[in-house]
Amino acid sequence: MAMQALFEPARLLKRDEEEQGIHKMAAESILESGRDTQKALAGNIVLSGGSMSFPGMCHRVEEELQKLLPTTVKAAVKLVKSPTYAAFTGGSIVASMPDLLDTFMTRSEYEEHGAAFIHKKSVRLTQPPTMS
Repeated sequence: MAMQALFEPARLLKRDEEEQGIHKMAAESILESGRDTQKALAGNIVLSGGSMSFPGMCHRVEEELQKLLPTTVKAAVKLVKSPTYAAFTGGSIVASMPDLLDTFMTRSEYEEHGAAFIHKKSVRLTQPPTMS
């Protein structure tokens, strides 16, 4: 029953508003990306977190997601080695980066440049920093 709440939260939690399950949120994210990246995104889904340890979770996510994707886009779902501690592990890696403090925005920078300034200072884990 607990695992089912991840797929049908609105029905099982008796909520009025429509809340999407994890498979629908993933499919929406994939389908909103460019066609050239959809296959790569769908083929590299990684589950982490304690609730992903339920028996059959990878298979269920992959199966439900595949129903929502075009037949030309194949879903492949993997579970990280220690899903319960994955967020902590990732956070500790980012926190140990030597130049992490340089990516924080100070209050004076916020007041001078506004919230959008964070894009100039933030950590970019998926793309190389641009040259200024």
